[in-house]
Amino acid sequence: MQVKIYFRYCWRWRFIRRNKKLGKGERFNNVIFHGRKTGKPLIEIYKNSDAFILTSNEEAFPLTILEAMASKLPVIASDVKGNHDVVKGVGILVNPPTPRKFAKEIDRLFSNKICIINCLNSH
Repeated sequence: MQVKIYFRYCWRWRFIRRNKKLGKGERFNNVIFHGRKTGKPLIEIYKNSDAFILTSNEEAFPLTILEAMASKLPVIASDVKGNHDVVKGVGILVNPPTPRKFAKEIDRLFSNKICIINCLNSH
């Protein structure tokens, strides 16, 4: 069964604007750019999501992962310091954090209901 996945991207606009083709609120196939969100708008994005994915190469302390866990989302994150400390045993760590490995773990999560249940029950 093929599942349609949409990526919701919330971050600083200066990063997104590096590519002039990307604009606020535009959609590119299955990617939705929201820009930086906080408070109630961010909570609504979490509520309307099925999983949280953090692909960063480094994190000091990933507050966004804690927010996602508080919103009862399964978490897939790069296995780097910071993420490792928070996600180990309660989510999926991707090592090495390559696009191919992330795709594999996303597919594994959504094709395996037991994996989703285990991630949710461990928060």
